[in-house]
Amino acid sequence: MTKTIEKLEKSITEENGMLQPRIDKIRAAIAEDHNVLNTFAERFVQAVQDEAMDSHFE
Repeated sequence: MTKTIEKLEKSITEENGMLQPRIDKIRAAIAEDHNVLNTFAERFVQAVQDEAMDSHFE
């Protein structure tokens, strides 16, 4: 029983080691997408505010 548990633990550890680089890439991609969305949102809000200011002074 102990040998089986040790084999399973070793297998799980190896699988985690193989999956970790993929997980890291996915996390980095999500963070990048999040940054892109935030940048777009900030630019959009700024453009709307700029337009509102321009039309206010016309």
